[in-house]
Amino acid sequence: MARDRIAAVLKDARLRAGLTQRELARRARTAQSVVARIELGEASPTWHTLTRLFAAAGFDLDTQLAVRP
Repeated sequence: MARDRIAAVLKDARLRAGLTQRELARRARTAQSVVARIELGEASPTWHTLTRLFAAAGFDLDTQLAVRP
């Protein structure tokens, strides 16, 4: 997933959960600045970090692997 897509999806999940960046960060046990940098597309978070953030917002992060035609 590209940074800009990750940024948009994370922000959407956070807003749907009714959380501020600070609240999401606290629930995910990370800094608010980490959430802000990801949402601005300035950071490339690890899969582990994304999983924690989405879980903290009440979502499961899933991926699908497909063979390219």
